[in-house]
Amino acid sequence: VTSRIPVFIKGKNFLDSTHLKCRFDVSSGNEKIPRTFTVAALFVNSNTVICKSPGTYPYGPSDDVKIRVSNEGIIWSLHGAQVRYVQDCPVGNYCDEESINICPKGAFCKGE
Repeated sequence: VTSRIPVFIKGKNFLDSTHLKCRFDVSSGNEKIPRTFTVAALFVNSNTVICKSPGTYPYGPSDDVKIRVSNEGIIWSLHGAQVRYVQDCPVGNYCDEESINICPKGAFCKGE
């Protein structure tokens, strides 16, 4: 998940309501209590909603994010979608799931 990117969420029984919300629970490393960010959800149909991720600010490069949905902003889905924040790979580097690495001499890395 990167900053302000639309996230399509599939599920069941979503309601077309002004109270429809998504909650992003962000956990870093050994944090016991996740940071929580709530955003408005856009109703597509009873099986799909769209939520924009709350931005780069709340996330770090290896944060886990669980996304939950609520029809009224009070009771949240029990099983949220688990995603991982992915930052843009800096120019002159290559990135894998765990780290940012300097591009080896003589190799081509995106953005050079």
